[in-house]
Amino acid sequence: MALALPIGARADETAAFLEASATAYAPYRSAMAYLHTGNDGLAALALAAMAARWAALCDRFQTQPPEAFAKDPAWQASLDGITGRIAAARVKLEAGDGEGAETLLVPIRADLGALRRRNGIVTHSDRIDDFSAAMTAIWVHRRAPPDMADAQTLAALAEQARVLRQALEDAAAGPPASTAADPQFQRLIAGSFDSVATIDRAIETLDRTLLISALRELRSSEQLLWMHFG
Repeated sequence: MALALPIGARADETAAFLEASATAYAPYRSAMAYLHTGNDGLAALALAAMAARWAALCDRFQTQPPEAFAKDPAWQASLDGITGRIAAARVKLEAGDGEGAETLLVPIRADLGALRRRNGIVTHSDRIDDFSAAMTAIWVHRRAPPDMADAQTLAALAEQARVLRQALEDAAAGPPASTAADPQFQRLIAGSFDSVATIDRAIETLDRTLLISALRELRSSEQLLWMHFG
């Protein structure tokens, strides 16, 4: 039977868990990027790294959750669920089914975010996820350009742009020190703000061509932000 840790030690364990989770999440993002481009070999290597790091996390924390997660009734099920997805995706990759592996792995991003949020924790990774969600919501106009002459449609688009800007501001605020100092992060954030400003201008001028161009640019920046800094 595991011994209960002192409160201060368990608080430190919360920080240690979040760090271990981030360490496992980095090769997950790499694996997803490789699967998206059809590079199953490199995806398998990245997923193997994630599997090892996630197994180490489970060995340390699964039966003794950190303080912030101690009252979560779904704690063990959440960790087991991610473990199962990793294992099943590796089997798919060994069988040459990259698409099947990607399908299995996609929910892990949301699962980790839900695990944190239902226990009152919001990290920089979660803010990146919020930005991605806002980007996905407005991205529908890339292939189905809105009727800029319709007042109701235009108002809905302006609201999506407002939510997008707020999510970007949140993602830009308070990242880890190493991320904040990274020139690539700074470039991607600056470029994203430029694209959001262009979206605002496209709405003001009723310019659908400008809107579509800005959406394409912003989508690229958003995906790179998640891949490297999510």
